[in-house]
Amino acid sequence: MSISCSSDKLHTSSAYPEDRFVPATSMQEKMKRFNDSRVGANDAAKRVRDLASLFFVRVLIPSRAAGAVIGKGGSFIQYLRSEKNAVINLPDSDNPERVVYIASNEMVNIVNCVAEIIPKLEEGRYNPESELRVLIHHSQAGAVIGRAGFKINEIRENTGANIKVFTDCAPMSSDRVVQFSGSREAIVGALFEVMKLCQATPIRGVDQPYDPVNYDLDAVCHYGGFPPDKTWKNRRPIGGQMLGVRPVPPPFHGVAAAPFASPISMYAQPPPTIFAEGPMQTVRVTVPNDLAGSIIGRRGERINRIRQESRANIVVDPPVAGAVDRVITISGLPSQIRLGHFLLQQCLRSIPPLRRPGVA
Repeated sequence: MSISCSSDKLHTSSAYPEDRFVPATSMQEKMKRFNDSRVGANDAAKRVRDLASLFFVRVLIPSRAAGAVIGKGGSFIQYLRSEKNAVINLPDSDNPERVVYIASNEMVNIVNCVAEIIPKLEEGRYNPESELRVLIHHSQAGAVIGRAGFKINEIRENTGANIKVFTDCAPMSSDRVVQFSGSREAIVGALFEVMKLCQATPIRGVDQPYDPVNYDLDAVCHYGGFPPDKTWKNRRPIGGQMLGVRPVPPPFHGVAAAPFASPISMYAQPPPTIFAEGPMQTVRVTVPNDLAGSIIGRRGERINRIRQESRANIVVDPPVAGAVDRVITISGLPSQIRLGHFLLQQCLRSIPPLRRPGVA
């Protein structure tokens, strides 16, 4: 199936002038360098974004479908590269999901590639509807959703596709999953509209592409990932706490700790009436006494910034005589708590090693 789009539908604002598009010969050279290199998932994402003159999309697929996307001896992926004039990379992953990176100097080439990939994702599935999941930077989600959900509803009505933007970011990344379902024609039409919106919306904040090596089974349903099949074995701890911040065992007064799987969007939060997140929660973590001052900052500057960015209520308890740790209480919606925890972790990582306890 091929999608034809008139040139006036392609985004050509002053921020993305036509002279930034590379000529065919240059495009082929970039494709060869990109496709011939064996790179990891994170490297592939950064490589695609380094090719500033190209449009790109990242498709999240279940690992079980990777063989069909690649084709026997790489035949299908080579076909897409040559016939669709696109840069395509599919890094290996031992986890239940992988990311397909597709870039081209024409947006319609990407959409046509995706249209060819969708049937490969349906092999072995018994669902009358097709489905597609793509990754976008969290700061672009607001443009896709629109004020009070206006834009996403408009795309639904115009294309006939069902679209869902997951609230949580994928683990250890700044990406959110957009899920499309419906007929193949409806999906690729909706994808084209979403790509135009993302192209017109510059990325804000930290750009950390999702790497499936950080797959988190406990967070799959929250960020829109794929559950494992029966053959997958979890060979390592997933999710969990990171440098310097430890959960308080057991939770105080029966308050359960929420999982801290991923950072959450700091921008363009969808309206709560459309994307309900559930009740307010409270969690408690501990940090070494010697690091509490660094988290608080001069006159509370750092902790106040974390409160503002996460929109969570964060309280650092006063020191207790004889205790080696300080308790930090984080309250709010699940997404606010996750972001608050993530920002605390980032704050700890920024502390020079010589200032950390136990380092002479």
